[in-house]
Parts: sequence; structure tokens; C-alpha cells
Amino acid sequence: MATRVGLLGPPVIHSGDARLEPPAGKTTALLLYLAYRAQWISRVELVEFFWPGTAEGTARTNLRGLLTRLVPARPYADAVEIEPTRLRWRVPSDVSDLREAAGAGRQAEVLRLYRGELLEGFVLDGVPDFEEWLTQKRRVTRELWFDAALGVSDQLEAAQRWAQAANVLGRLRIADPYDESMLRRQLLDLTRAGHGRRALETYQRFRDRLLEEVGTEPAAATTEVAEAVAAGKPVPVSGPDAPGGEADDPTGGPIARSRLPTPATSIVGRASERSHLAELLRGGGTRLATLTGPGGIGKTRLALAVAHDLNEGSRDGPSDDPSRDFPDGVYFVPCVSVNGPNELLSAVADAVGLPLIGQGEPLHQVLEFLEDKRLLLVLDNLEQTRERLTMLDDILDRAPGVKSWRPRGNSWVRAPNTL
Repeated sequence: MATRVGLLGPPVIHSGDARLEPPAGKTTALLLYLAYRAQWISRVELVEFFWPGTAEGTARTNLRGLLTRLVPARPYADAVEIEPTRLRWRVPSDVSDLREAAGAGRQAEVLRLYRGELLEGFVLDGVPDFEEWLTQKRRVTRELWFDAALGVSDQLEAAQRWAQAANVLGRLRIADPYDESMLRRQLLDLTRAGHGRRALETYQRFRDRLLEEVGTEPAAATTEVAEAVAAGKPVPVSGPDAPGGEADDPTGGPIARSRLPTPATSIVGRASERSHLAELLRGGGTRLATLTGPGGIGKTRLALAVAHDLNEGSRDGPSDDPSRDFPDGVYFVPCVSVNGPNELLSAVADAVGLPLIGQGEPLHQVLEFLEDKRLLLVLDNLEQTRERLTMLDDILDRAPGVKSWRPRGNSWVRAPNTL
């Protein structure tokens, strides 16, 4: 009978078709602890952990008695491996899935898996080591979720899906209600989505709570955003320079002069990486670069900051000025929902403002449009497959002035693991 353990949110055991809520107590605590660890644990460690201050012989007797009653009382625990010196329960759990998804950078999956705090509502009195362990592991799993949610909100903002981004930021603010930078991002996204009234209500609830619980007003930057929303004025945005507006291509093409989303908050640190990446992409020897790193460390935010830097250096002067880095623009191509080469082509075409019309092959239309351009494509969250990489090769072969940068995968540039 297949068993699966839900450790995130209130603990639950899925055994066959049954959904069981295990009772409180030391037996359940032992099983949940084994499920979380999913590895061999010595009996010595377990008796010291669950029976602190008890004589070793008595503690060992307590553990033996618990194990003797385990399977008759909990049939779903029949897969617990019991050896003379150690125990293990290798059972599928949402925590193991969460770790795997976070390690692979599947941030949306992390959000789906995180139902709530680890062992939410579970209390084991008289076992301080268990309480300390649970507090620590709750912090670990919460941070995995928090980092993933930040990454998803960055991706949604980059794709200009403002309402969805605001919802994710709202969940983040529940976990950290006094983070005003997160609040400003939420207010901006709500406003961009056309929900100005909701943005003002969100600000007012925060202000009321801050006054009641802390006795202070929101930061000036937060108030400035709220006042701009209330007055119907452009909302002030901190962070990289605002993107350039659309303009006609002097060579006659329909190209837009860069389309870059603007993060609601400025990037902190990363000055050396930012400078290095910009110089790498300016140089003549690198035309395809990949920024890599674990999920949630801010690859998209760093990519956008560098893209804005490069775009700023390409604004002034005529299109054919060789001193300009990318006179035909810097373009952000969100690829989180791209499922094949045709969808990637459409995403590139949308980013550069190229309508795919008529009966012509889309690839040929994109290649013909790009072949005389000097521009940078930032392909965010692009999964590496043979077909997609072959298409990128076609673009780079046909359009010698095009460069491509992918915040993903394993190749040229690696982002540091911490912000």
C-alpha cells in the first residue's frame, strides 16, 4: 500500500486512498521526524533526542516499546526499517519534493508544494530538542519558499503579468508584513494591473497596522508611491533606469527601441558581477552567454540590471555609430511558459515588436528581420533543448550583430550563490 507523508502545513498521511491526520504524541513525532530526515538515524541519537535527561537504559527501553507498538497502531508505518542500531523511513514526502524542486530551480513548483509551515500546529511537550529542531527546519523550508516566491514574482513582472505578481507579493508580505520594499512592489504591480483602488486600500491597511503596532508612519518612499497612485500620477520607481520608449527604426524596420521591464526596487550589491557581465557582452568575442546559479538567487534581477546598463549606453547617437553597444536595442524575452521552438520564435518576435504575418515561415521572418540588426536578446528562464539551441544557432549565424544572454543553465557566466 503506497504511503506519502505531507509535512508542510498540518501533518497528513496519505495511505492508499485514505487521508489520515495522525494524532499528537511522541509516536507521531518520531514518524514525522524520520520522514523528514529520510536517512539512517542511530538509536543513540533518537533516545537522546526524544528522552533527554532520562537514563540511557530507560530511554532505550522506551524506544523499543514504542517501536513494538508502532506497526500495529500505525499500519502505514510498515515500511519503517528497524535495525539493531538504527532506523530509517524512506517515504515520499512534500518536503523531499520541495527540496528537489528548489535545487532544480523549479520555483513555481516550490510555491505549489508549500502548503504552510512545517508541521503546522504540531506540538510535542517536554521534548525541547524536538521543538528547537522544528523551529530551525521551519525557517529552512520557509526560506526555500520565500526565495522561490521572489523569483516567481520577478518572472511575472518581467512578463508584465502585474496582477499575478501582486498576488505572489501579497503572500510574501504575509510572511514578512513589515517589509516596505515588498509593499512598494505590490503597490506598483497593482497599479500597473489597473487596480489603483486596491493598491490604496493595501497601503492604508499597512499604514493603520504600522501605526497601531509600531507607532510610526510608513517610509517616505512608500508614502510617495501611495500619493502618486491616489493622484493618478506616474508612480515613482526606484531601481535601474526606466526603459526607453518605442521609436521608429531609422533603417526602416518596425523595431521598438528596447523593451525592458523595470524592477520596482533597486538591486543591492552585485556591482562587480554587473560590471563584468556588461563588459563581457560588450566585447566582440562573446555572442552567446548563459548566467547560471541556484533558483531564487536573483539571476533575472541581475540580468535586468545589466540589460538596463547596456541599453543606457546604446541610446545616443545614430544607429550606425560603431561606438554604441546595441544601437538597435536590448530586449527581454520571458521564456518561463515557452514549450517549444515555435513558441520561442513567437516570444522573440513579440519582444522586438515584429508581427509574424502572411504565409512566410516564422523562422525565416525572424531571421530576415534580425540579420542586419545590432541588438541584445535576454532570454529569461529558457530551458535547454536541442531544438531551441539549434534555433539560437540559426539566429546567431544569420544575424552577426545579434547577441544572446540566457539567465539559465550551464555555460559562460555563473552568478554567486548569495545576494
